[in-house]
Parts: sequence; C-alpha cells; structure tokens
Amino acid sequence: MCWWRGRAFVPMDWPAGFDWERYLRETWAYTHPGTMVSTWLEPLYPWLLSTLGAEIGWAALGLLISSCALAGLVVGAGILGRALAGPWAGAVAALAIPLTPQLAAASRWVNMYPLLSACTALGLAGCVGFARWSRLGWAVLAGVGLGLAWGVDSRTITLIPGMVLLIILGLQGQQGWPRRIAMGSIFALGLSLGPISHNALRVMPRETTAEVAVILRGIELSKISQSEDVALREACRGEHAVVIHPAGLLGACASELQRDNTPRMDRALPLGLALTLLFLPLALLPGQGGRRRTAIAVLALVPPLAMTWVMSRWIIITPRYMMQVAAPAAVVAPVAMIQLIRTLLARPKWAWLGVSGAILCGAWQGWKGPDNRGPTAPLEHSATYRMVTPMVEIIRTQLREGEGVLDCSESHIAPAFYPRSLIPPPQDHEGHDWLRCGRWIREGPASGKGLLMTGTRTRVEGVDPRHLPRPWRQLKFTEGMGQELRLWRYGP
Repeated sequence: MCWWRGRAFVPMDWPAGFDWERYLRETWAYTHPGTMVSTWLEPLYPWLLSTLGAEIGWAALGLLISSCALAGLVVGAGILGRALAGPWAGAVAALAIPLTPQLAAASRWVNMYPLLSACTALGLAGCVGFARWSRLGWAVLAGVGLGLAWGVDSRTITLIPGMVLLIILGLQGQQGWPRRIAMGSIFALGLSLGPISHNALRVMPRETTAEVAVILRGIELSKISQSEDVALREACRGEHAVVIHPAGLLGACASELQRDNTPRMDRALPLGLALTLLFLPLALLPGQGGRRRTAIAVLALVPPLAMTWVMSRWIIITPRYMMQVAAPAAVVAPVAMIQLIRTLLARPKWAWLGVSGAILCGAWQGWKGPDNRGPTAPLEHSATYRMVTPMVEIIRTQLREGEGVLDCSESHIAPAFYPRSLIPPPQDHEGHDWLRCGRWIREGPASGKGLLMTGTRTRVEGVDPRHLPRPWRQLKFTEGMGQELRLWRYGP
C-alpha cells in the first residue's frame, strides 16, 4: 500500500520533501564544523545521514529512511488502534496512513519528519500497550520509540508527560515494587536515548531552547508579514518574537492564524479536521473497559491533538508539522465507532456493528476522503523534477576529471550530490555565491574547465543568464512553470 500510494522505496534522481536542501546542508555542517552556520536543533538525523550514507549518497539514504519510517508509522498506527479498541480498529488505522495522500508522499521526503512520526507512533503504541497489558516488550517499545523521537526533535517533550502517566497506569498492573521499579527503569532507560543522543552526537554548541523558540517565532512572524491574507497580516502586526505563552495563544493573531491554518490541517488529517473532532469524544468512551479504558484513551489521544491545537495558533502549519500526530489521528474514527457500540450495546452479538462502522470509515476514506482522494501523481511528474533531472544526469555521466560544477540558478544542485563535492574550495554551502558566479562567468574557472548552471533566478550584475560569453557553451536547456534552467560548459 505504501508503494502503491506513495511509491515508497522507489529511487529518485532528485530529492523531494520540504526543505530537503536545508537538511542536506545541515548534514554537511555537522560533518564539517565551521564551514557554515548551522541552525540544526538536534544531531541525530544528520548523524544518521552522514554515518550511513557515504556510499549511496545522503539524498538516497534520506529517501530510504523515510520509506522505512512510513512503514513504521503504519505499524505504529495499527498497534495503537489494536491496543485501544481491538484488531479491526488497528487494521483500519494502519490503512488510513497510506490512504492519506500527504502521508503517502512523505515516504520519499528527504527530511526528518517521517522518522520523527514513526518513532512517535511506535512509542505511543508501546505506552498504550503497556498501560493495558503491562508486559516487558511494551515497556521497551515505549521507551525506545519515544527516546528516538525525542532524539530526532525536541518537540516530542510536549508529549512525554501524558506518556509517563500511561506507563504509571501500566505499573499498577505489576505485582510488587521490585517489578514496578524494574519496568519503570526499562522505560526510563529507553527514553534517555533522547538526551543522550543530544549530548553525545553534538559537534557544535547550540542556542538555548528559549533562544531557539524566539528565533523560530521571529521567522513565523516574518512569513505572516508577507502573507496575502490581509486579516492575518493586520491581526499579527505589532506581535513580537517571544517564547510561547498563554496570553499569546488567546489573542487576535492566534485566532486569525488558526483560521488560516484550518484548510491545511484538514488536508493533512486522514479523515479531515471536522470528522476527527466529531469522532474524538466518541473515541474516549469506555466501551466495556470502564473508566480505566477512558483514561488510557484520553492520555493517548488528547495530548497529541492538543499539541496540534497549540501549534495551529502559534505557527504556520504545513503538512510536515502534522505528521507527528498522524497515528493518533488515524485511530480516532475506528476506535470511536467500535467503542460507541461497545458502550451502548454491551452484548457481544452487537459487536459487528462497531466493526462495520470502522470498516465504513476506512472505505469512505479510500473512496473519497476529505480531499477527493485517489492515488496522487508521483513526485517525478512535478515541473521542478522534469526541469532539473536532465541536468543531474549530465553531471553524473559527463562530468570530466578535474571539472567542478557551480550552481548559479538557486536549484540546490550541490546538496543533491552530498557527500560528493561538486566544486573545489572555497565552497558556499549556505546558498549561492553571486560574486564567485560573476568571476566564473567573466573569467572562467581557475582550473580552466567546469560546468555552470544559470536560470531565471540568477542574479549577477551585468550578466544575462540566457547568453554567456564564449568560451561558455550551452549543454542543456529546460523550462517549466515560468522558470528556465541552462547548463553550460567552459571550453570545448
């Protein structure tokens, strides 16, 4: 299903995913400290890319990690649904992941979000499983899953209090304090993978959490100031970059931001925003499990969705930010249908009604869903992919010994080839070195040979990127969506 809907594990000639070039550049900064200013928050993801991707390339490894992670997200959603309401809820929840177009497409992203989502889903499933059955395997899954999610990104810390309460519920099922202490220690040991990875893998000092929060808030306010939504711009005019606080979440800017975010949140949730909110209270019903089952459902489902509500009132929501709550969102509808029937009609002979309702939710999503779904077009069909891949193929097959490649088109050619370096030092890994582009165009590479890319976004004073002086000669021209790209060779 992940392969059919999202072409998981299918290699690409050009990376995909939000900010993929930033993640690859940050990995370069991680492996070459001091070559650029790194804004990476946690080092686990760049460590994985740099450690395992030397042979196949960081972009190819990123795609492979995301494909494996999406499979892990499917498994995590299935286990979570199974632990909350039985195998049918788990089956429908698992299918909901690849049936959601944005989640299926994430199987080929080159960024940390699929891995973050998979680890979160598996950790949450482990916590719920331990709360119900109090077995060693669940404690290990819960601790390691959440620990790795924390290691990938620190925002996971907002979910940990609810998960710890689930573990405490499970410890009540252990007989004797020695077993309780042992199980709790195993969970804590797995959870410690997060801070351990932060400290052991970091190669450069970073800002404090509060400083990072202020920086990111400033970036969001800058984006809002350029928004086409007049009401949003006016409501947020005068807002300052500060750490998130209750008053800020209740202001006019927060309300307008949530309104602006609602359509994007709707597309990113398996059953859409309205149905998810409609089914959530029903998913908290006790069924035949009493108040304990309700407590488990509340601790499993409410914190992730509450985190999403807070995000929607503080930052501009994009599909990648919604991925971490994909598993709990996917289980809401099937769990709600099954628990509703179990609560109202306690006799086993009526259980099929709840199962049928869960299956209908899955069938509706597969047939239509909140976004008229069907298999989405492969990422290879995008205009950017069709423009850039011919250039990539020429560089891979026709680059001569001693030639460098300088990208003056803002196409991010260099990061796509990491850890292979296309251009000799000095290198500009943070963007585009327009001064060096100007020297190459006017004087040629210092080595006397090389390739250069220009495009519509080339900004070199006194240079027309469509016509370079001899001995530059054009090797390839592509265009799409109003943009042009040209690949040039210096010399014969």
